[in-house]
Amino acid sequence: MNFVQKQNSTVESESVSNHAVEMNLIADLARASKFDYDRLRKQTAKKLGVQVKTLDGLVKEARNPNSGNNRSLFPKIEPWHKCVDPEELLKELVGIFRRFVVLPEHSDVAMALWVCFTWCIDAANTAPILAISSPEKRCGKTTVLSLLNLLVKNPLATSNITAAALFRTIEEYKPTLLIDEADTFIKQSDDLRGILNSCQTQSKFDTVFFKYAVEK
Repeated sequence: MNFVQKQNSTVESESVSNHAVEMNLIADLARASKFDYDRLRKQTAKKLGVQVKTLDGLVKEARNPNSGNNRSLFPKIEPWHKCVDPEELLKELVGIFRRFVVLPEHSDVAMALWVCFTWCIDAANTAPILAISSPEKRCGKTTVLSLLNLLVKNPLATSNITAAALFRTIEEYKPTLLIDEADTFIKQSDDLRGILNSCQTQSKFDTVFFKYAVEK
């Protein structure tokens, strides 16, 4: 991955993460009383960089989820037009990982299975966390993250997120969370570690991916 591709990937990840935070803020306003919303609408609109009229419309949509006008954080994926052979699908996914990343033995198969699992998580009670580590920097972890972002269900990439934003985002959108450079900020937050450690059970959250570097 060259510098331009990496920068574009970073911008896209930050954009998706910021959008999730904004949508959570709008959801909070939709749950507020009319009195509280009236007090907060002008300063919130200024914070989001939108007109008050625009904010009013977004909050109105959030208060009426069945109106059909709400925007989704993730695009709707239409089922393939014909039956998919699971064996061929897994072979193709393994081939993608082998093409772009040098991996330890069986890692390509494990990641291909995990990608498929994100699309079938509703049928499971327990979800594994996929953790990618390496002995040195620049070993391809970010490349793996970029590939997963294109393959998993409801990918949400971030390189920094607060415990509150993480909890609300997972609760509302049920994403496959792709956390880059997790070791740089998770160690400092007991709340963040607690949320991530509870993500294996289907009753709480959806699948979580986090990446950390193990330095020599």
